[in-house]
Amino acid sequence: MLQEAADPSVPLFERIKFLGIYSSNLDEFFRVRVATLKRLASLGDEWKDLDIPDPQITLKKVRLLVSQQADDFNVAYAKMKTDLEDNGIRLINEKDVPGSLKPYMRDYFRRKVSPHIYPIILKATAKLPKLKDLPMYLAVKASKSSGMGRPMHALIEIPQHLPRFIPLPVVGDKQLVMYLDDIIRFGLDDIFNSFPYDHFESYAIKFTRDSELAFDDDFTESFYEKLADSLKAREDGLPVRANFDENFPKPFLNLILRKLNLARSDSLYPGARYHNRRDLLSFPDFGKTHLYYEKPEPVPVKGLMTKPGDMFAAIRKQDFLIHIPYQPFRNLITLLQEASL
Repeated sequence: MLQEAADPSVPLFERIKFLGIYSSNLDEFFRVRVATLKRLASLGDEWKDLDIPDPQITLKKVRLLVSQQADDFNVAYAKMKTDLEDNGIRLINEKDVPGSLKPYMRDYFRRKVSPHIYPIILKATAKLPKLKDLPMYLAVKASKSSGMGRPMHALIEIPQHLPRFIPLPVVGDKQLVMYLDDIIRFGLDDIFNSFPYDHFESYAIKFTRDSELAFDDDFTESFYEKLADSLKAREDGLPVRANFDENFPKPFLNLILRKLNLARSDSLYPGARYHNRRDLLSFPDFGKTHLYYEKPEPVPVKGLMTKPGDMFAAIRKQDFLIHIPYQPFRNLITLLQEASL
């Protein structure tokens, strides 16, 4: 996937999709494969009875490979942004908002985003609510610019039901786009307006939980019941990975990790400003269809369906091998329709 995303001969929006697919696959790899390796590593020397490689060594290799691939991803992502700019699409953050757009941004945030924001205030002695596996969070540090008083820490879940990429009005010759994360960052002063703070810092963090499906030998339950129970248990799996902004202040990060019992260094993956890049699969194309592969038209099957109602007559004469999607799926639909008459 990363090779395709880095290939300049691949159309731009196809490359963006490949970045999204890679990110989605990596999440599932950690949720299942890495989670299984961590379970095996926790067995001590018992894993030797299973005739498998040392899980601790395998985990180290995984970490090294993921780190190398993260560098490749960032290079491909940077090239993607440059190519978007060359094609009239500019991806901006909350610090790049032109002055003329700030009233529009404020109105959009208050109408479309703010009603879905529910901050979790972090306190040293309070238990942290269970954080979900799929969403991303913004960890917010609110303080006074005067330096007086103690800062406040909070977590904000990025709403999953809202679009991750928000098209903004055109400025000059550029169609502007912004991550939902950055629109929330833009509105932090609105979110915490009931507190006496005027300075806000925010850092992305996400958690990946152990989501391997597990089935026991209880024969009183049907397979459906076992599957339903196992899928439900996915929500309560132990965290196996924490992705976070590499600029995350260490004391603040440690506060969150302690509450999650996720202090092991092999579970921590510092990275870029944005996570959950699987959402690139839904990046808006603004009608620029020329930046995709051209969709080929299916090739007709020679000798089949020369005229309506003749399909069975043609099949009686010879066999046909249909290659979908390179040849029309419509042939199979017509076959079923004629067979039902």
